Amino acid sequence: MCIYNGVNYVQARAMRPSILCGILLFLHVHVLVVPAYGITEYSNVNDTSLILSNSIVLLGVILPIHPPNVAGDANCGRVSGSNLQRAEAIAFAVSKINSDPTLLLPAGTKLGFVVRDSCLMVNKALDLTLDFITGSTPVGNTSYRASGIIGETQSTISINMASLLRLFRIPQVSPYSTASGLSDKTLYEYFLRTPPPDNYQSAALVDLVEFFNWSYIITINSGDTYGRDGINQFNKILSSRNGTRCIAANMEIPFPTPTQSDFDKAAARFVEPMVVNASAVVLFGHTSIAKGLLDALMRQNVTRRLFWVGSDSWGVGLDGIYPMLLGNQISVVPKTNPSVEFDRYFKSLHISNHTSNPWFAEYWQNTFNCSLSNVTGDPRKLCDTANQQISSAAGYVQESFIPLTIDAVMAFAYAIRDLQKSACNGSGLLCSGILDSQSRNYIPGELLKPYLFNATFPSQSGGNFSFDMNGDPSRVSYTINNLQLQNGSFSYVPVGTWSNANPSSPLNFTQSVVWNNKQGSTLSQCSDPCQAGQYRLYSSNCCWRCVDCSGGKDYSDGTICGTCEESFAPNQFRNGCTPIQPTYYHSAIPAAIVILTITCIGIVTTICVIIIFIVHFTNKIIKAAGRELTSFLFAGILLSYIVPFLFVIKPSAVVCGIRWVGVGLGFAISFSALLIRTIRIHRIFNRPMSTKPPLFVGSISQSVFTLILVGVQVVIMVVWLAVERPGVKYVYGTTTGEVLCSQSPYSSFTVIVGYNCLLLIATTYYAFRTRNVPKNFNETKFINLTVYSLVIIWVVLLPTYFGTAGLGNLYWTTSLLLTIVLSASVVLGATLIPRLVYLFRNLYGDLKSTETTVPAGEVHGMGDLRKSEHFASKGRVSHALENGFHDQEKMLCDSSTQTETEQKDPH
Repeated sequence: MCIYNGVNYVQARAMRPSILCGILLFLHVHVLVVPAYGITEYSNVNDTSLILSNSIVLLGVILPIHPPNVAGDANCGRVSGSNLQRAEAIAFAVSKINSDPTLLLPAGTKLGFVVRDSCLMVNKALDLTLDFITGSTPVGNTSYRASGIIGETQSTISINMASLLRLFRIPQVSPYSTASGLSDKTLYEYFLRTPPPDNYQSAALVDLVEFFNWSYIITINSGDTYGRDGINQFNKILSSRNGTRCIAANMEIPFPTPTQSDFDKAAARFVEPMVVNASAVVLFGHTSIAKGLLDALMRQNVTRRLFWVGSDSWGVGLDGIYPMLLGNQISVVPKTNPSVEFDRYFKSLHISNHTSNPWFAEYWQNTFNCSLSNVTGDPRKLCDTANQQISSAAGYVQESFIPLTIDAVMAFAYAIRDLQKSACNGSGLLCSGILDSQSRNYIPGELLKPYLFNATFPSQSGGNFSFDMNGDPSRVSYTINNLQLQNGSFSYVPVGTWSNANPSSPLNFTQSVVWNNKQGSTLSQCSDPCQAGQYRLYSSNCCWRCVDCSGGKDYSDGTICGTCEESFAPNQFRNGCTPIQPTYYHSAIPAAIVILTITCIGIVTTICVIIIFIVHFTNKIIKAAGRELTSFLFAGILLSYIVPFLFVIKPSAVVCGIRWVGVGLGFAISFSALLIRTIRIHRIFNRPMSTKPPLFVGSISQSVFTLILVGVQVVIMVVWLAVERPGVKYVYGTTTGEVLCSQSPYSSFTVIVGYNCLLLIATTYYAFRTRNVPKNFNETKFINLTVYSLVIIWVVLLPTYFGTAGLGNLYWTTSLLLTIVLSASVVLGATLIPRLVYLFRNLYGDLKSTETTVPAGEVHGMGDLRKSEHFASKGRVSHALENGFHDQEKMLCDSSTQTETEQKDPH
């Protein structure tokens, strides 16, 4: 007794349904569906060599040899060249196995096959399946029960067959059906297949969509399990990969009985407003669906460019070429290597010697477009069989599923061999424990099934073939085909592969995909890409309109707007950020050029005046000018002129500190000297009549007072620098940046210049008090001119400075520098230049020729008190005396005498 897996084979046979149940089911089905066709089969069981065999193990094969010419037609159509090749592949494989001593089938055991035509109809396929289950249809002179079934091509039919075969525990191996649902062993326990399931094909199609960057896609599927499950799996994988890829339209065409109206409705959707921008079409369906849809698109004159992605059922199976597909189609089919042996076998077939295949004559006539007999009304010519041969020149191309068909037969052969070795205790025959007691050539499926699942054998496509636990091939690989023009004709060219062996990068192109580039772009998107500086305002996941980014610091890659960091600005293309190069108030700015030009003129003029004063240092005019206070004025003016150059240097902590020190100190020196001069004149001319000169009107006293006033400014600046330490800061705008001193322009100016404002106010007060001095005493006239001019400048420019401080560095710096330069120029031009003019008049003009007659009032300058004394002592003050200023003139003389005494003997 044979034992397998701990189960007694007698018990195992008892577990099978009775033949009676099968017959009852057969009768039940035939009562419901009365077949309107005769039995036509292609078989080898009548061969003499097989009849003489001890045992024939029969394989039932169901193929759609005559699929309907039009989808939905209830009648069988013309012979299918692809399926006839598959039938011949069964015959080729069986013949090879029966004659191959290396396979070592049990002694005297041969494989038999019977191919029957389902016409791609579910009911007919189920009827044929029941015939193979019960053996009710005789094969030749003998009735055989099939130990295994090969077929069908369509998953929908295979699902129905697998459900039925599960009840009778008969294994089914399909070389064509790929629906993912067939992997469920709780429903289809006895189903296996040699091509990979569609979930892998769906993943391959998604990878192709991503590779070509198609974001807006039309999906179409046939209304059966194959098409519906395949496209649902495609959509599921697509949505999990990237949410920005969208389905513009998802269409399902009824199957197996679609009408022309169904195709026309689907074609009409291609021109809908929300679909018209979608160029990529993923069609997961059968050849008849693809043909019907392409015909409908041609009828409705849909001429826009479409990129077709085909599933394995139709991707390379169209008879004839559709112009819409030329240069615009790629497809996915299970990877196979063409069988060279089958090519030789098939090309050797000839109508004169191959009569066992009842459909071969029809295939011959279709291939050569001729007739084998003179039939009235047949327009075809009579076949010249002597000169006709199947060849590539005659249009023969090996169908892509031929290797998988051969693998299906090999799986049964190796399973039978392994079962015999395991169960028959080394006997070279099929032992009685394997064979059914009622049918000597029938192997129960529950015995054969585990050996099918564990079969390993050399595959026709290279390497070893094996099944996984779900009855699917353990190795999954697809070929990517591209419809290309080669040698003047279009053909499907392998351009790449897809394999689950490398999950991170399954898609691999071995050559470039060739599109019909004369038709323009290969994009498939709902909306055109946005330009740099724009973002997408979505109306759906894949449709948008382009809107400009509103912010000045915004950039975009055409998708979303981003904001550059503070120290960055959008580049010229507005698709990224570049660092901002901070600027500062430099000498190339037009306003700075004007100010520096004035400053340079002022410095040159000041230096010239200083040189003249030095050259004529001992001249009585220079002496009379008060050389000490004049020196203070020169120092203040020069320092004020130097300050603008500090403002055009790149800011640093040191530069920022020196800037404001220069501003405050320059004004303090100039204004202090002017204030002391004005107070001296006021004390001399606006005091009660006295013969004694005022105290502390000598040059040393005046210098000390000036230094004290300047010292106050120095103290203020030291305290300010300690409280608000100088430094730099970077201020960035939208696209520009500046390097500034960190001190506030408000507080710095207020603290540093506030004291100088007090000096100017005081000087203005005393200048106003001395406005009524003798008319011919011109010193006060020029001091008043200087002071009033300074007041006007400061009243105008200082509010301008505070008003522009918030506008930016350029405006307030320009306002400040104008104030400084104009103030220095006024002091130079209104106070010192007149003294220089008088010096030249004295040296070369009227004063030199009329030295003894010049009135005292013509002596310019507050320091001319010594000159006044000189002229008064000689009686040359008649004008002053005539105007009632005799007593004041006497004081001037006394004051000058005191001054001379202080200079000679300070002790």
